[in-house]
Amino acid sequence: MGVAALATGHRFELDLPSVTPTIVAGTRRVVRTMLSFWALPGPAVDAAAQVVTELVTNVYEHTEERACSLWLGTLGEVLRVEVQDAGRGAPLRRIGLPDDATGGRGLLLVQALSTAWGVERLPFGKVVWSEMRASAEVAC
Repeated sequence: MGVAALATGHRFELDLPSVTPTIVAGTRRVVRTMLSFWALPGPAVDAAAQVVTELVTNVYEHTEERACSLWLGTLGEVLRVEVQDAGRGAPLRRIGLPDDATGGRGLLLVQALSTAWGVERLPFGKVVWSEMRASAEVAC
């Protein structure tokens, strides 16, 4: 995970062995703190915190194990977020939700906040990743 950022830039990893709504909120705070420590501008911190929230929430809602690893890294102007879990199913973007739906828009938000994003299948699960600008301008 995150091999490109190992050579230069910043790197942060966090194992989440039991994701709960409280853990999701705590993870969001940790991400905000770490990215602020790296001196990333507010809009990039906000975008990354939202992406992490959506991806870790998906682990809670859509995997049996409810466990994952989070990886953050920067390389130049790119901030990369990766969430790895043991789930076998691919995340689905839902289109055409009713206006009063209370969920189902997470990956649409990830797409809107990312310059690129995707899913890599692994023999033991998957990695959902997102890349965005590590500058004041984000892709919203």
